[in-house]
Amino acid sequence: LDGEYTFAYDWKANGDYSVEEGELYDYLRVVLVPASAALEAGNPALPEGYIALDNGGLYGATDWQHHSSDAEVAAGQYKLVFAWFNDESDGQDAPAAVDNISIQEKGPETGLEGNAGIFNNGKAFKFLRDNKVFILVNGVIYDATGRKVEVAK
Repeated sequence: LDGEYTFAYDWKANGDYSVEEGELYDYLRVVLVPASAALEAGNPALPEGYIALDNGGLYGATDWQHHSSDAEVAAGQYKLVFAWFNDESDGQDAPAAVDNISIQEKGPETGLEGNAGIFNNGKAFKFLRDNKVFILVNGVIYDATGRKVEVAK
């Protein structure tokens, strides 16, 4: 990876936490760590150079939630880590689940409203607008079937 990316996923994690004390006891972490980092079971400390993709820990949701984070990533190889931390004390059940994981490289700003994603293969830009796929090549926009799209000026 190298550049700016959007990391998105759906999650649910009940966990054990204290709203009054602001303490997390059992929670899910989602982090990007350098591939060379050694991860240890039972150690809640995250390796140096990690990039948090979870706002500090996920808990308290028994229904599916969606989370999206933008992150600037230096050139290198990484591990996408989903880690459950549990202090093994009394408390609520502590299940966690993750689904619909997505990693997208962010492209340049297009000025188009309603774009849900931009993908750059070095020659063309593919983007979504109003749930329709379009491709921009050398300043010309085409629809998903390859027909040129006239743009009102």
